[in-house]
Amino acid sequence: MHADTYYSIGSTHLVCEDYAWSDRDRDGNAFVLVADGCSSSPDTDVGARLLCHSAARMLRSGHGLVLAHVIEQAAGGAEQLGLSPDCLDATLLAARVVADTIRVSLAGDGAVVARRHDGAIEGWFVSFNDSAPAYISYMLDDDRLGAFMGAQPHRFVEDLTGHTRVASLHADPFVLELELPRADYDHVTLMSDGAQSFCDAAQQRLDVARIALELAAFRSHTGQFVARRTRRFLKQARRRGWQHHDDLAVAALCSCDERPAAPIGGTP
Repeated sequence: MHADTYYSIGSTHLVCEDYAWSDRDRDGNAFVLVADGCSSSPDTDVGARLLCHSAARMLRSGHGLVLAHVIEQAAGGAEQLGLSPDCLDATLLAARVVADTIRVSLAGDGAVVARRHDGAIEGWFVSFNDSAPAYISYMLDDDRLGAFMGAQPHRFVEDLTGHTRVASLHADPFVLELELPRADYDHVTLMSDGAQSFCDAAQQRLDVARIALELAAFRSHTGQFVARRTRRFLKQARRRGWQHHDDLAVAALCSCDERPAAPIGGTP
């Protein structure tokens, strides 16, 4: 499979706190990562990068994705840089090939869009009550972890067609896992929650389903296909007076078989 990533600063930010990265494991399997730093915590632009590179190091080694080890490695990097552990207050989304499946892990909020070979689109948007996602950095501090779990957090899973399910976090506080048969899908795309921050010229928020599906409507699966699609979308959105207030990161795994996709729901 082929991988590509892109990230863009939001209109209300001075520094982009989103990050995306792609690489391959020791068996040559592609993977992608997205991290979204918390704006109210310090230096999360650096923290998002530390999380992605810690996760990439683990995946390159073939050891899978163990979040406790990812955050420990990232915390060591932050300490060497003289940064507070709070810089690691960030979400972490991953998609990688594991045998005959594409395994998607969402530690925090964000969107997933998957296109099947038959053209059918599947998509999910994950959010949390009180806009307080489960950051794996809470594993580093028992007091912060206790306060978060004491607030009775819940995860909302919306299927991008309007249906929403609420899932208690007690089964797994930090990660939602999806397994998709590799043979059935053209591409799987990850996005930070910046996909829900788009507003029109009247400052009315645009539907996250419309934005996410359009961002994932790739015309080809070669080269910098994510960067091309995202830049084109953002350029045309600006012509309409649209803007995204939050940072945006997009990353995708695509089948090497060329299956051009028509835009979904009309190209803005």
